[in-house]
Amino acid sequence: MLRRTLLVPAVMLILSTVVEVDANAQAPTRRPRRPSVRSNPPVSPYLNLLRRDASIGENYFNLVRPQQEFRQGIVNNNQEIGQLRQQTNNLQLEQQDTVNYIRRQAAGSRLGITGHTSSFMNHSQYYGGGR
Repeated sequence: MLRRTLLVPAVMLILSTVVEVDANAQAPTRRPRRPSVRSNPPVSPYLNLLRRDASIGENYFNLVRPQQEFRQGIVNNNQEIGQLRQQTNNLQLEQQDTVNYIRRQAAGSRLGITGHTSSFMNHSQYYGGGR
């Protein structure tokens, strides 16, 4: 009986050191997927030409053409959004390059990035600091 009471904690200790499991405080987050916009609708807008409540011309100018213009507007907006994202990425890279350049320049002199020699908790001018 004594062996069994010692054996169970020993096995638990060995298993706890051998088995590794990630313990996240929160569930991993997933970015919501953007809805994809098809270039072609699943049903042709030209089917609206066959409606019997109005003439073919009225159906074309009141139903078909606005649908096509709307879809083309969505495609144009997506292209513009892609261009804006690319411009934003380029600006961020340029900004990072500028910051790195300033840091390299500041590392060679006593001046910091801000152009001042001050630093956090620097009271040496008031207390002598080991002279």
